[in-house]
Amino acid sequence: MKRSRLAVVAIVAAVLSVGGLDVASAATLAPTSSQGAQAKNPHESLSFLGMANIAVSRVRALYPDAELLEGQGKSPAGSTDDVTDITEWRFIFRLPGNRTATIQSTGWGAFSAPVVVDQPWLGDQKIEWSPENFLGIREADDRLTDAGYTDAFKSITFRAPLYPGIDEPYYIFNFTDGSHIAVGVIDGEVVPFH
Repeated sequence: MKRSRLAVVAIVAAVLSVGGLDVASAATLAPTSSQGAQAKNPHESLSFLGMANIAVSRVRALYPDAELLEGQGKSPAGSTDDVTDITEWRFIFRLPGNRTATIQSTGWGAFSAPVVVDQPWLGDQKIEWSPENFLGIREADDRLTDAGYTDAFKSITFRAPLYPGIDEPYYIFNFTDGSHIAVGVIDGEVVPFH
């Protein structure tokens, strides 16, 4: 039994290292909460923040100065009231020289190669990437529900809008009625955005 556990650890370390991540970053890929244990979606053995960490690591392996600006997620089936249905993600990064890189999920935890354009991405502050300090997307959804927001949403945006008084990133739930309700990833506060 002890030997098989060590073999599993060795295989996981090898897979992470081949995938462009070093073993030291593997610890940040583990779910930061009970997200993995409660997964309803078979794709969600990896938490959202773990998946985002893979995107950040992949882009920074090619562009070390890349700054995460935004994540845009949607469900392939359209609007939903279940956060685990949001499985298609695109992450946007600022690169030196007023360039922008995007990376698109091709599966849960798998990504296309980054696409770089010679134009800046406007309207976002950089996200200081420290997922160990961030509220998980499931917890954000629970806080949203507890605040009385239970309708279907069409997408979720993970960003820190460039706006006075905003000093943390948010999960912004974009509802089918056109409203936008945000949950702070640090303080967990539920805030209507206009």
